[in-house]
Amino acid sequence: MYYWHEGSYDQSITCWLALLEKARDVEDKSWQAQIYIKLITSQYYKQNYTAALNWMDDAHNIANVLNNQYLKAQIDVAAGVILNTTGNYERVISSINKHLPKIQVMENHYLRLRALRSIAYAYHYTGDQPKALRMLINAEKQTKSLNQSYNDI
Repeated sequence: MYYWHEGSYDQSITCWLALLEKARDVEDKSWQAQIYIKLITSQYYKQNYTAALNWMDDAHNIANVLNNQYLKAQIDVAAGVILNTTGNYERVISSINKHLPKIQVMENHYLRLRALRSIAYAYHYTGDQPKALRMLINAEKQTKSLNQSYNDI
């Protein structure tokens, strides 16, 4: 969305909400969940964390209906940034650790990188420096993997 990249988050949210209505009209739950993730991110950039977490709950409900593990991981990783920002470190650790074994074998290197960085941040702020460092080292490996992927194009 152009508005999102421009920093016009209210306009971006308006567009996402219009798309959400279309996704509901055609009863496409997967599309709805992806839009919820965009709404979570838009609200995060707008620093409206309460609204972002409300969208997270809606996204989780759909992911549970679809029983889509990848989607659940995407939602929890997107929410991890917000939960870290609001000081909910234990919740980040719990939710991402639940998905980490699945995320480690997924093809999405960027999702893996974001998960590892979020959990490293949470471990750091809960005082578990060894785990934080281990996650950061794994995140660095993902960064190298992402860079290699782009270099191979």
